[in-house]
Amino acid sequence: VYKRQPFDDEPDVRRPRRRALVGLVAVAGFLLASVIVTTFDDGESGPSRPDTSGLASVEPGSLPDTVTEAWSTLFAGTGGDVATSLLVEADVAVVVIDDGSRSRSLVAAVDLTTGEQLWRRSFPYSPSELDPLLVEDDVVVIEQNDRLTSNRLIGLSASDGSDRWERRMRGVSFSGVLDGTSLVANIDGDESTETAFYAPATGEAVGAIDGDFTTTDLDGRWYFATGATLASVELSDGWTEPVTEVSLLDVVDQGVVSVDGRLIAVDALGRPAEVDADGDFTALRADDVPAITAMWPSGGRTFVGIGDGQVFGVELLRDAAVLTWRRDAAVRQFGLTDEGLLLVIGDADSDTSRLVIDGATGDELASFVPQVPGSGAVRFASDGFVTSPNGSDHEAFDVEGNPLWSLEDAGKIAVGDDFVVGLADTAGGFRVTGYESRNAN
Repeated sequence: VYKRQPFDDEPDVRRPRRRALVGLVAVAGFLLASVIVTTFDDGESGPSRPDTSGLASVEPGSLPDTVTEAWSTLFAGTGGDVATSLLVEADVAVVVIDDGSRSRSLVAAVDLTTGEQLWRRSFPYSPSELDPLLVEDDVVVIEQNDRLTSNRLIGLSASDGSDRWERRMRGVSFSGVLDGTSLVANIDGDESTETAFYAPATGEAVGAIDGDFTTTDLDGRWYFATGATLASVELSDGWTEPVTEVSLLDVVDQGVVSVDGRLIAVDALGRPAEVDADGDFTALRADDVPAITAMWPSGGRTFVGIGDGQVFGVELLRDAAVLTWRRDAAVRQFGLTDEGLLLVIGDADSDTSRLVIDGATGDELASFVPQVPGSGAVRFASDGFVTSPNGSDHEAFDVEGNPLWSLEDAGKIAVGDDFVVGLADTAGGFRVTGYESRNAN
């Protein structure tokens, strides 16, 4: 474990505030979208939507210390849970399941306090096309996207499921939420790189920027690259106009991150350098740092780099980048907590064991072995994470890697504030179960 006492004028501020940490998830997902929009499923279903769950799945809520079943409710269904989805925000759980008819879905809301089914709606789309994005201002925002001909945002009343608004999106585009804000972002996945932002309460567009996501400062500011210009947008309190940060930046394809108020780019040799407003490089001493092909901020003065089959941590000093840890592995997933970036890593050539590690220190927090092909995703919360080796059994840990609780046969889960909801496929239908802390009043 690497530890270093900070200089007197360098307070140890590795741990960022929570306010907009989860924005990095959207950055990663949308960057992935720009890469895979020309990929087709079986040659006929159109461009694939970005699998953000494969990179990170961050919950806005916090994990309970212990869990006990609070309520359970049953929805009739066909027994096909592959495309079901679950969102827990505010005081409701929103579920999407197959309603039993061809190419139709049931969308329903459940009260987190009582387990009461608040409302249910049927939509003429398959469950794989529907993705609940957020609950804000008593509105549930759902994306409908068949990746080929139909793409829209739908706003429903969180109280009774009635229609609030509906907006058609561009044909090949994908929507997501920059957490820490109240906005829905839609990125064009066709030829342009424009990202438009929508207000959940009304569905109205509030702003747009033409550029690729590049990085975030982990505190509400996102960076976009358009040609040779790098601009930032402060989104923690809603939409603000973009501000040019770098006027002539020739390193966008090689990477740039915002670390502790400094913009760090990768030069042609894969070495880290600081970039000023004119795009000029100041080389950093980085004797032990491997050549970088990708990087993400991990909190405070640290960032995570990838290169040459390795994953490694780097800390910025005054004029140097210091290697703090290094592992021979591939990044399978990452997510953010109040304590910074966590990584899920594994062997680059196999689908065997997984390690959850602290991005700033490289400390191992948990390990597990995926038991079902395609399973093994980790769900991150504000104060910990949950491993799911087979997609139905779950083990929860705090940010230090201390075990909290386990659930068996809970199905898919989502995390609210000190509350967990499971969506399980059973012989009698789809069972939604709420779990609260045993110490809850």
